[in-house]
Amino acid sequence: MFAKDIMTTNVITVGPDTPVPEIANLLIERGISGVPVVDDDDRLIGMVSEGDLTRMVREGRSPRRCWWLEMIGKPGKSNQKMLMCRDLVAKEIMTREVITVEYFFSIASVAELLEKKHIKRVPVVDRGKMIGIISRANLVQALAARNRDAVPEVAERDREIRQQLLDEIEDNGWSTLKLLNVLVSDGIVTYWGLVDSEGTKEKLCQAAACISDVKAVEANMGISTLLDV
Repeated sequence: MFAKDIMTTNVITVGPDTPVPEIANLLIERGISGVPVVDDDDRLIGMVSEGDLTRMVREGRSPRRCWWLEMIGKPGKSNQKMLMCRDLVAKEIMTREVITVEYFFSIASVAELLEKKHIKRVPVVDRGKMIGIISRANLVQALAARNRDAVPEVAERDREIRQQLLDEIEDNGWSTLKLLNVLVSDGIVTYWGLVDSEGTKEKLCQAAACISDVKAVEANMGISTLLDV
């Protein structure tokens, strides 16, 4: 099993000129701790994390009051003024030396890298172009998908089924792909993540069941009415 078989696609990204307040809002609204920075060709050029924002405060490039944290606790006109006064953009605060993996890396190599570098997630690239991201949760899902001691192998047909489902999820707006992942091994489709209703959950299961060569569908999906999908 390789990085391309478990990575989350359609990753939330920002451009180099995205204003910092917009990035802070994005992290808060999406419940994520970092966002990749890509150029017009989708080439990964950096990463902005919560750490970059807090470092900006420590280095004196932000008002003494931590404006991006204020956005969480005290919404209102005062916050809007703080946001308007910020003129920094992603390329000015991003971490430029980003650890990445290629799509053909084994998941064992990815797991070892996350552990060695003490990071929670790693972008997946294809000749410099960002095509996905893998988190520790994705690795756990891969191991749990078949409930085996060994990591299952993934056949080319499994990859075709997975891509078909990912495309269908995106086309129908059934969930944000950041919150829903699909794994396919030996014809068994396993969903992991959150959807907005039982109806969506049923549609996802039906979509998988209708694909030829799918032997079974495992729906590890929770329901959240707060999802903005």
